[in-house]
Amino acid sequence: QENRRNIARRRRRRIRFYLRDASVNAIMKTTTFMHDHQLTGDWKGTHLRLRPANKTSKVSSHLA
Repeated sequence: QENRRNIARRRRRRIRFYLRDASVNAIMKTTTFMHDHQLTGDWKGTHLRLRPANKTSKVSSHLA
């Protein structure tokens, strides 16, 4: 159980760094990604939460 918690924490950290990357942010702003997700929190902050606008979004399945 301890190991599983560590894996989840590691995955969460990777997603956070991925979202903080400026080039990725630029790509996400110019694609349909913004239409599928409502961005909550600070755009450049550490706690950027993605809330799927529609439940059938493919992007949200591996980012949530």
